[in-house]
Amino acid sequence: MDVTATLRPGSGGGTTTMHVAADLQVSGAAAQYGRGMITDVTTVLIRSFTECIAANVEAGARGGTATAVRAAPASGFRIAVSAALMALRRVARRFFGPSTRP
Repeated sequence: MDVTATLRPGSGGGTTTMHVAADLQVSGAAAQYGRGMITDVTTVLIRSFTECIAANVEAGARGGTATAVRAAPASGFRIAVSAALMALRRVARRFFGPSTRP
């Protein structure tokens, strides 16, 4: 997995916007059977990563020096539940969302 994070000045005064792009290469049985779930789990992990970075930046802004803030240990159960909820929302949007047909 290659992750590229780009920081740009935000639209609000003194804010910064971070854009994260990930290139994930999966092969074997995981690629055949679990691509959707792998994408959801990756999204959950990237979101956790960006929240940790934001907490570090905010802590540094308040105290003048950046202090490392450790993320909570990754819980497999929590990650699985978050990924499953993302998949359920996606399915619900397909069935109940607005139609894209003309």
